[in-house]
Amino acid sequence: MPGYFIILQSGEIDAIQWEQTLKKNSTAASIYMHPPYLDMLTDNWFAVVNQDYSIITAIPFKKKWGIPYAYTAPFVQATSIIGNASMDDQKAIIQIIQKKLLYGTVALHNISPLNMGESKTNFVLPLSSSYETLYTKYTTDLKHNINKASKNELAYHHINTINDALNLYISLNSAKTPHVQKGIYSRLKKYCEQNQPDYCIRSVKDSKGNLVAIALLLQKYNRIYNVLNSVTKEGRKLHANHWLFHKIIEEFSNSTMIFDFEGSSIPGIRHFYKGFDPMEEQYTILKFNLLPFPLSLLA
Repeated sequence: MPGYFIILQSGEIDAIQWEQTLKKNSTAASIYMHPPYLDMLTDNWFAVVNQDYSIITAIPFKKKWGIPYAYTAPFVQATSIIGNASMDDQKAIIQIIQKKLLYGTVALHNISPLNMGESKTNFVLPLSSSYETLYTKYTTDLKHNINKASKNELAYHHINTINDALNLYISLNSAKTPHVQKGIYSRLKKYCEQNQPDYCIRSVKDSKGNLVAIALLLQKYNRIYNVLNSVTKEGRKLHANHWLFHKIIEEFSNSTMIFDFEGSSIPGIRHFYKGFDPMEEQYTILKFNLLPFPLSLLA
């Protein structure tokens, strides 16, 4: 029989028990299950937990015309069912979510066995080996591009501001991501400023000191998350992004960290990430509509 689960609003959870569960399940824990991050980056979220918090999950939601619905928040790739949840437990949690929210989109790790929704791929690279060992597993094409970049007098920098990362990303990507409202970038910036150990900025400049590639990286639960990465047109010519990721992985190699590329369905980016020989993780996009009337009536 599945466990007994209840819904709690985000402000009702026992933060200590929640954090203990994440630490006990460190390989499955993610920043997307970290309450302060969810508080800042989502409009609202609620928790589904069992009595002793040995199984937890979090679901972002919004409201339209007073009706709550599930949504995938920018910079929250997917939440997770954390803990030793059986298939019956997973089904029970999904049923509870769908009683609370009659329509929307949920992105969840750890429900692949249910064979529901659309499976998505995420790429991660354990950094426990030496950089020399990691480098040997790179594709020939990636090694070739790193070699080209090494001849372009590129400089790897630790000193940049959040604004540098945000401004370049917005200038290059705002037209491609009209669904991402500008206010969400302010939320991301505020989270970083209030949780300084949880982020770092790494960048590459050309021989004239121009910024040509930059990454805003979040750090939590032994993972480094590639949250915002940008490369200029000139940076592409110089293979600056190849150099940036090469230097980031070199910097954090021989550690307990896992580099989370964040995955991508865009072919060029997917090809770039796969060059580093990452492992694959699966998560699920589950869309549902159980409303008793057509969704178009909410438009």
